[in-house]
Amino acid sequence: TRKPYAKTKAFEFGTMFELYLWHKDKFNASYICAGERPEKNKAFATKANKDWKKTQIEAGFKIYSTEDFEDIKRMEDSIYSDKIVREHLEQLTAFDAKFEIEDLFGFKFHGIKDAEGETICIDLKTCAKAKPHKFHYDFRYKFAYGKQAAIYSQHKGQKMFYLAADRLGGVSLHEVSQETINENLRKLEEHCTRLKECIFKNDFPNYGFWVDGGVFEI
Repeated sequence: TRKPYAKTKAFEFGTMFELYLWHKDKFNASYICAGERPEKNKAFATKANKDWKKTQIEAGFKIYSTEDFEDIKRMEDSIYSDKIVREHLEQLTAFDAKFEIEDLFGFKFHGIKDAEGETICIDLKTCAKAKPHKFHYDFRYKFAYGKQAAIYSQHKGQKMFYLAADRLGGVSLHEVSQETINENLRKLEEHCTRLKECIFKNDFPNYGFWVDGGVFEI
């Protein structure tokens, strides 16, 4: 059984930013800034600040730093300052849209789209650097974004976009080509075929990197 993914600080920040960008009402109901503490110029070690922190946590709030909020505001300003990005965001009609694909290569798929319109789907990615060449590398080699895009594209036939944003205010918008979609659909079909074989044989081997002699096969 796969262990749950560890929620890193970067992951938590990305979740917070996405909520702020798409759902400010939910953000305000879930988070509070450390700058709101009674003794702003002192650390949380003082009694007044400790009591404030305890009260906020008991009320269900997550506390974020002033620096985090400054970064979030910078990122939002950069996104809406970009004319092309803004034009795409204006097409969006639903956020956190749940979807289900009844049959794709013999399996049922379901998920949640960050945001969608009639003809487009946008997935928001908070990253270390939003420069196009860096995000292209992450898309192809570091993360499984290609397979995600391939699955999402099969739901309504929407054009798939990724909106990359970093803490310094870097922003880039990426449209996933049909060629890339097709390439990842082929990979996904291969994975599904292997999974079917495992299910049929009731045999789920550990597909490791090592081969005889401890040599990596490439």
